[in-house]
Amino acid sequence: MSWHTLSTYLNTITVVFILLEMHTFEAAPVGQNYIIIIDAGSSGSRMFVYTWRTKAESLSGLEDVEILKDVSGNPVVKKKTPGLSSFANKLSDIPDYISALLSYAESHIPLSSQPSTPLFIMATAGMRLLTQTDQDKIWEHVRSHVKSTYKFQFKESYAYTISGVEEGLFGWISVNYLLGRFRLLPGDKGPVKQPTNGMLDMGGASMQIAYEVQSTGNLPSSLVSEFSLTRNWFSTNQRYKLYVKSYLGYGMNAFRRRYEEYLFEMFGINNSKQKASRIEDPCLLEGFSVTSEITPRPVIGEMLEPAREKFSVQYTGTGNMDKCMQNVEPLLNLNQSCSPLPCAINNVVQLDPDFNSMEFYGLSEFYYTLETLKMIPPVQYNYSSVLRKIEETCSTPWETYLSTLRKENTNLSEEKFNSFLGFKKLICFKASYLVSAFHKGLHFPTNYDKLIPTLEINTIELQWSLGALLYKLKFGVIQTS
Repeated sequence: MSWHTLSTYLNTITVVFILLEMHTFEAAPVGQNYIIIIDAGSSGSRMFVYTWRTKAESLSGLEDVEILKDVSGNPVVKKKTPGLSSFANKLSDIPDYISALLSYAESHIPLSSQPSTPLFIMATAGMRLLTQTDQDKIWEHVRSHVKSTYKFQFKESYAYTISGVEEGLFGWISVNYLLGRFRLLPGDKGPVKQPTNGMLDMGGASMQIAYEVQSTGNLPSSLVSEFSLTRNWFSTNQRYKLYVKSYLGYGMNAFRRRYEEYLFEMFGINNSKQKASRIEDPCLLEGFSVTSEITPRPVIGEMLEPAREKFSVQYTGTGNMDKCMQNVEPLLNLNQSCSPLPCAINNVVQLDPDFNSMEFYGLSEFYYTLETLKMIPPVQYNYSSVLRKIEETCSTPWETYLSTLRKENTNLSEEKFNSFLGFKKLICFKASYLVSAFHKGLHFPTNYDKLIPTLEINTIELQWSLGALLYKLKFGVIQTS
């Protein structure tokens, strides 16, 4: 055989293998379903590809959904910053932003399955803080780009801003699904429901709380949600009545802005209405300062008035936990009575859960902040221990704190360390606010020890997007193959 003949033969084999590989990728197993969900949060977007097989009903009454894995076994998840809500004044950048997420998903879903793969893009509190006009502009550009570029199953109604109640409900579903709490247990008179767990989620722009209640009492209908699971094989309808509340403007980043504006206004009140360029901040470590553009406006309540002026203000740390909490608490707005039920943040009526038995899973900042304090599982949550840790941290000079972080993270490059530091530098403020919101704002007793801060359950990343998928599957929004 000549070299030319051999070369042609080998090239033919290579082409055949490539075609076989492409064919394998294009053909999904029968009954295999895919869905793409983009969680467009206030500080960034996360794209998840979920998958499941169509089969008989599971014990939970829901599909057995999991994150799609790539050939190396890694979850098909892509993150992109900043948040989609930041593009109101740079609409032309939206196509590249969305493509960075969807092209990655496209490369992992079989070609033959892409037209039947639903795509949902759901924005949260960052978008809710924008005017309706700005939201509409952003969504118009998102929808136009997706429809003209990708083959996924997509309707205009699949790209939208979800409500705070939806965000809380979806998070609650995710927690209890991953814990297996929707599985029925055998009982003397037939299958019985399991007790469920509560959910707390503090993101960048809002905070959600959701938990099951046995009676809704005098609660307004706006605070009550219902989730049902119907099983044909038991003719059983599982109903879950939930207390769900979302606090817009009480996410960590949004609250920091409100707090800075509050300090600015208080300085003016105490100094004959002078406008400060430098303000002492007990919520920052001594020796550390931040400079912010302040847009004074009313900050009590959830809705913010349009800003009239901007001021550049330097906040200089004095590192004092007690004074920090004293400054934080007025912004929780706990001044009125909701008798006979207790008042929570912003004077919202709240029916207390069973603190003696119900565990609450803390997502996002509940994990990140307590992890920075080294107060996450296996360490059990304890108010007194956390408070001592916050006081110790707040009283640490900035240079000492910075030196400790460097020693603990010698494996990070300078660039990665600076990025890492961005999440740690406000720890005194973050921890003081988190604990104040949890115990004073949401009325969790100081002896409550059943808070479980976490990012995952059973090695699966814990996100409200999973709950959104399960909810839409259960109520027929998504059709399975």
